[in-house]
Amino acid sequence: MSRRLITLSLIALLTSALLSPQLPPAQKLSPEDDREFNKELERLRSLLSTANDRAAVELQIANTYAAGGQYVEAIQRLRELVDANLGIDPSGDPDFASVRNTVEFQAIMEQVRRQTPRVSNSHRIATIDKRDIFPENLAFDPKRRAFYLGSTARNAIVKCSVRGVCRPFVGQSGETKAYILGLKIDQPSNAIWATTNTSNGASLCRYNLETGNLEQSARLEGKHLFNDLAISRKGVVYVSDTSEGAVYQLNIHNNTLRKVASEHTFAAANGIAISPDQTLLYVSVWGDGIDVIDISSGSVRPVPHPDNICLSFIDGLYATKGSLVAIQNGPMVPRIVQFGLSKSGKEIVDMKVVERRNPLFDGLTTGALVGNDLYYVANPQIDKKNGGRLDPLQILAIRVKR
Repeated sequence: MSRRLITLSLIALLTSALLSPQLPPAQKLSPEDDREFNKELERLRSLLSTANDRAAVELQIANTYAAGGQYVEAIQRLRELVDANLGIDPSGDPDFASVRNTVEFQAIMEQVRRQTPRVSNSHRIATIDKRDIFPENLAFDPKRRAFYLGSTARNAIVKCSVRGVCRPFVGQSGETKAYILGLKIDQPSNAIWATTNTSNGASLCRYNLETGNLEQSARLEGKHLFNDLAISRKGVVYVSDTSEGAVYQLNIHNNTLRKVASEHTFAAANGIAISPDQTLLYVSVWGDGIDVIDISSGSVRPVPHPDNICLSFIDGLYATKGSLVAIQNGPMVPRIVQFGLSKSGKEIVDMKVVERRNPLFDGLTTGALVGNDLYYVANPQIDKKNGGRLDPLQILAIRVKR
């Protein structure tokens, strides 16, 4: 036998040793656990008929089977979900740890890889060799050719040139455990807005774009998490509250925050964007797609879309003329997509993937849409705050004109 064939045989033997030839036996649940298990399955199945985005519910059902030790059913649900070719990637989900090395699970993952080849349209704008920012978001000021990165590790914003030279912009102050999520620039008022969060409340802060001085702050005490924000051309500020499942509007004159569509729950509200004509407000609800608010009437409805498009797990969300641009992560293959809208702007009619499986991706979250260009940090590395090798931050740009 040739050396090459011997090598291939050894690889095959090692692979079979690492992969379990069959699924582990189903776990026997106690009567109490069995009742809770079936109660949760019944709850999830009841959601399927009303869910705007069924994929997230189907994934939760697969997760529940796996967590309950019913591995055959978990694999069957996963296989059906992956067959739908929606971009779901369960490889990192801890609920599937017990089956991750099985032949069945690896076959599913191979199918995911075949379905989601690399799509590359971005180009590098800047390399930031400041590795401890862990930015959830960034803002780009075209006038000054500068990026602003908010830190999820401390209450600070860093200003960086396109050449990668950085300096403190907003220094750490107040409660040391505060951190920043959303950032948006409002050029007419020469300001940058940030969402700052602590363990006992959330604040919406406006800083002078030249000096970094705090000019305005509105805060809600209690269980709130201000995630992302959007600013209208008239300077109206909207912010998503992930913990409360709400959207707030800031009254800049009396510095108060009021709920938008207060009777509606925006479950795990995340990305938020205003339509170019300023009539609609789009809100990503993490596990159930996108809700759209008619700003004048306050009415809310889920955004309809074709069954072969998944709107769940959207982090960053941006509105352009005729489309929505979204950054999806979590249990998805991390990607940037562009959803085509109907003339009314209230329905998604098609989708194209504009970036996927970029080798620089490491914790892709959100970005900043300036004109037709989306700027984003490819590798925020937020999950490495507690340890791990950190690389320089890579800021990329992609043209998203429809």
